[in-house]
Amino acid sequence: DAKFAGSEPTDEEKWLIERVNRYTGDYDSIDLSGHSQGGREAITISAMMDDPDKVRYVVSLDGPGYSKEFLEIYGHLIDTEKILHVYPDESIVGHILHSPGGEVIYVEANSSLISNHSMSTWRVDENGNFVQMHDANLISKITRAGTEYLTSKLSPEVLEETLPYIIQLTADPND
Repeated sequence: DAKFAGSEPTDEEKWLIERVNRYTGDYDSIDLSGHSQGGREAITISAMMDDPDKVRYVVSLDGPGYSKEFLEIYGHLIDTEKILHVYPDESIVGHILHSPGGEVIYVEANSSLISNHSMSTWRVDENGNFVQMHDANLISKITRAGTEYLTSKLSPEVLEETLPYIIQLTADPND
């Protein structure tokens, strides 16, 4: 679904924030990571949990961004110094909506377009490290520019209604 395109945290994000608050009370620090929607949820949790200073590092693996409205309301809570975004070289999902900021790396993938979203296609070297690219490729840049344009023209309600169809257009027909 595209509830993540709204101006408020999703119900899933609120549920996760409550769980992280409940189960990390005894820890001095935590690291958060997630793939796809989980990457976005890791960022949201790091900003909205009861003790965000407890978070040392957040890794979002090809996670989608946020609506302009969400960032206007909550963007000041997001500590971009703690965030690492990892995108495949032809990221589509990770470039939907607006990034809150943070360090970015691009990795080579063994497939193309939406198939790149699967981390099993991301190349690693003999030491288990991602094989990095210097910059996003054209597909990633077009996706980012296109969604930024759409979000500047559509209301949050229309965007939330439209985004599932946009995502469906980019879906891998083999999945």
